[in-house]
Amino acid sequence: MLKKLKKKYNQLQLYCKTYGKTWDNINTNFIISTGRTGTNSLAVLLNSISKNIYAVHEPYPDLFEVAVNRFRLNYNNTTAINKIKQARYRQLINVYGKFDMFIESNPNLTFISDLLPMVFPKSKFLIISRNYKDYLVSAYNKSPDGSGNFFPYNKNDHRKRIIPNDLADNKYIIQWDQMSQAEKLAWYYSAANEYLIKFKNSNRNVLWLQFEKLFSTETGIEEMKKIIKFFGFKNKSIDEVSFIKHLGQKINNNKTLRLQSYEDFSVAERKNIEKIVSPVVKRMQELALHIY
Repeated sequence: MLKKLKKKYNQLQLYCKTYGKTWDNINTNFIISTGRTGTNSLAVLLNSISKNIYAVHEPYPDLFEVAVNRFRLNYNNTTAINKIKQARYRQLINVYGKFDMFIESNPNLTFISDLLPMVFPKSKFLIISRNYKDYLVSAYNKSPDGSGNFFPYNKNDHRKRIIPNDLADNKYIIQWDQMSQAEKLAWYYSAANEYLIKFKNSNRNVLWLQFEKLFSTETGIEEMKKIIKFFGFKNKSIDEVSFIKHLGQKINNNKTLRLQSYEDFSVAERKNIEKIVSPVVKRMQELALHIY
């Protein structure tokens, strides 16, 4: 009880500090994806380009629960929007009158991406996609809390992630409990990218880039220039030597590998994975969003 009262008190304090402040005239940019796409590294890199930019990676609260409960608890848009506003009081205080631009790099925003323009009127969106094979290996090896004990969509997962039942995906609801961790990750990859494609088609302020090109020493600089132009940086220059050096510095990489490559999944798993992801992979190729 005391803990809840303290939380409400802290929230009220933040609300009072935002009095008279809004996001209406703040250039706000979001970087969203399935995760495992270099969003942490990109936030660090963007911060290094200009002192007038406030870029953060998954700020607290990270809006994970809001994105899931929007579907699981049937939040209406008003409820979800109010929760997003409350979750970003602290960022509004940190940015308002101090920085020219706010950038939030956060894969947890995927399933509320369509609500963000209602909170942040001057928002733009960078979507990063990654080859499904490399994504699956990275996500399968990732222990989000760094303990090496919890893994996404595994039996010991420490977060209640979005599942087919939340999205009324009848094709996978019945078989969900029998699916392996890799197959569940493949489902999430497909569901998240399908949602992002739909969002892109309904919002003109979206730039879609490929992870492989962005974090390549051959094409990375040109891809970064696209981001700088799209976000509307006042200082459009980039230190190419520093950028190339940064590409080799992985910030959120997996310390311990449970498997080395996509081929380490069983033949049966690979067959099921490819069946799950093939519709969204085909769609991304048709739209020239991700070329395999």
